[in-house]
Amino acid sequence: AANEGGGSSDLKNIVEAMQDLSASNPKRLDEWDYERVLPVLNGLGGDCTEERSWFSYTKSKDTSEHGLKVLMPLMYCCLHLLHDTDGILSRGAYKALSTLIVVASEKQESNISWQRIIETSLMACIRTGFKTHSVSVRRSFVLLLSVVSKSFAPVNLPS
Repeated sequence: AANEGGGSSDLKNIVEAMQDLSASNPKRLDEWDYERVLPVLNGLGGDCTEERSWFSYTKSKDTSEHGLKVLMPLMYCCLHLLHDTDGILSRGAYKALSTLIVVASEKQESNISWQRIIETSLMACIRTGFKTHSVSVRRSFVLLLSVVSKSFAPVNLPS
């Protein structure tokens, strides 16, 4: 649908977060811009009431037509950062993804879409992550599976 107001603020916030998550240092080649990346990771890994939390990106009225699919680019970017050799970014990405899993398990009763995003999107990526050659990266995916199994243990759905 075309925008009549000059820009969609909801998707704009997600695009800005994606740009920050993939920002490289303007002065150093092959180095992340930590001043832009870390605040987004910390927000995603923080409390649901924070400005840059997973939940905050789904509150906007403009995202209602897209539902929780608006979170997918952020989730995939965090999964990509798990492969980074820098411990700060990979730990931040792990914390952000763990928070997404916990939020999804808490919100699933009022909105089944939260559970579906974990079942259909994140679990496929976790399974693929088991095949990585890096032991530390593979360990992160095993730990994420542990968070999924603990968070969704009360749910009696075959998946």
